[in-house]
Amino acid sequence: MNAVLKRSVLTGPAMASLVWLGGCVPPQAFDTSPGHITQPAQTAAPTTPPPAPVRAAPTLTPPQSSAPVPTYTVVVNDVPVKDLLFSIARDTQYNIDLHPGIAGRVSLNAVQEPLPAILDRIARQADLRYEMNGRTVSIMPDTPYLKTYKMNYVNLSRNTASSIGVASQIAATGSSDITQTRGGATSAGNNSNTSVITTSNNDYWVALKDNLVNILYATKIENKKSEERIERAALADYAYRRDLYRNADKADIARPRNDAEQIRATIPQSAAPQPGDSEREVIVNVVAGTVSVFASERQHRLVREYLDTVSNASQRQVLIEATIVEVTLKDQYRAGIDWSKALQGTTGWAINTLGGGTNALAGSLTPFIQATYTNTGSNGFTAAIDLLESYGNTKVLSSPKLMALNNQTAMLKVVNNLVYFSVEVTPASYSGGFLTSPAVYTTTARAVPVGIVMSVLPQISENGMVSLTVRPTISRKVGDVSDP
Repeated sequence: MNAVLKRSVLTGPAMASLVWLGGCVPPQAFDTSPGHITQPAQTAAPTTPPPAPVRAAPTLTPPQSSAPVPTYTVVVNDVPVKDLLFSIARDTQYNIDLHPGIAGRVSLNAVQEPLPAILDRIARQADLRYEMNGRTVSIMPDTPYLKTYKMNYVNLSRNTASSIGVASQIAATGSSDITQTRGGATSAGNNSNTSVITTSNNDYWVALKDNLVNILYATKIENKKSEERIERAALADYAYRRDLYRNADKADIARPRNDAEQIRATIPQSAAPQPGDSEREVIVNVVAGTVSVFASERQHRLVREYLDTVSNASQRQVLIEATIVEVTLKDQYRAGIDWSKALQGTTGWAINTLGGGTNALAGSLTPFIQATYTNTGSNGFTAAIDLLESYGNTKVLSSPKLMALNNQTAMLKVVNNLVYFSVEVTPASYSGGFLTSPAVYTTTARAVPVGIVMSVLPQISENGMVSLTVRPTISRKVGDVSDP
C-alpha cells in the first residue's frame, strides 16, 4: 500500500507578514506581586519603654562573731548546796530564786564550763531542777510535774495472722479391733495435720504506754534504793563520829549531835513504789497524738530519750517496687533456676546460700537463702529479667508499688478474682409414698483469688538498710466442675 505524505511550506513573504502583524499587537498590563520590586509598607511597631536597669544585689555584711559564752570554774568539796548556789549567783551576776525545800551537800570540780552545764551537774547530785528565764534562775526540788509530749503517729492498730497447713486423710474400713464405742465397731481414719501459724500484733499506742509505765516504775525502784544507800551511809558516818568522840573522851561537845532517828528525819524518804502506781502517771490521747507524763526531771529525761527513739524508728517507711515475672522454663532447666548464677553479672544483685544441707533447714530461724540488692542507680531489674530469658520465656505479669511502714506487714496482690458457686442440697422427704417437702437447692456465690499474694514485712535500720521478710502464696486454676 502506497502512502502519500503531505506537508505545508511557508514562503518567505508569508513569514514576514506574520512577524509584522505580531509586532503591531499592543502589550497587556499585568499586576505585580507585592514586595516583588519594592518592599511593602510596614506598620510602625508600638514603642515600649526600655527595661529598667539591672541593679546589683546589695553586698551582704560580713558575719559578726557572736559574743563568747562566759565560762566559770567551781571547785568545792562537801558544801551545802544552798551556799554554793548563792555563791554562783553572786559571781555570775544572775538573779536566783531558791525553793525553801532545797537541802543536801555537793562536791564539784568544774573548770571553765558554762553556767547551764554547772547547774546540770549540781542538779544531778542534789536532785534539783532549774529554769532559766533571762537573767533569773529558779531552782526547786526535783518533784514530779506534768509535761506533754507530741507523738506524730496514726491512730492504727494492726493484727496480722498467716498460716500454712498440710493435711492428709486416708479412709479406713470398719473393724472391731480399731475403736470400741459403746459396744459398737467404728472406723478410724489415718489423719495427718501440720500447720504453722505466724502472728504479728502491732498496737503502737498500747505498747507505748506500757513501756512508759515500766520506765517510771523502774526509776522509782532505783530512787528508793538510792535513798536507802544514803541513809545507810549517814548512819555509818554518825556511828563513826560517835565512836571517835568516845575514844577521845569527849562525851560533851559544844555542838549537839543528832541521833539515828534525827538523821533519818533529815533524809528525804519516798513511799515504796507499787506496780500499779505508774498507770495513773501516763496519759495517752490517741486522737490528739499526745502523751502526758507526771514525773520528775530525771524521769522526764529518760522519757524524752525513749520517745525520740521510738518516733524516729516508727516513722521510717520504704517504697517497694516489685516486678512479677513468669518464666516458662526450657526443657534443660526443668529442675529449676540456679539463682546464684542466673543473676551473676547484674548490677546490684547478690544471692547467697547460707549453710548447707538439711542442717541449715532444720536449724534456727536464720534464712536459708539471702538475696541482697543494692540500688546503685542503674536499672538492675531490667538486666535481671534479660538474663532470665536464657532459661525460658519470660512474661511480666505486673509491676506493683506499695509503701510500707517500719515493722508493719503490707500485702501485695496480683490476682484475678474468680467467682464460683457452692451448692447445698436438702433432699426431698416422702411420707406414705407422698411428697411432703420438695428438695431445696441453695447456691452461694463465692470468690477465690487466683494469682500471687505476697506479704512483705520490712525492717528499716538507722543507716537505711532494709530487710524484707517475704512470704508469697501462689494459686492457679486447675479445672472446672459443672453445676449439678
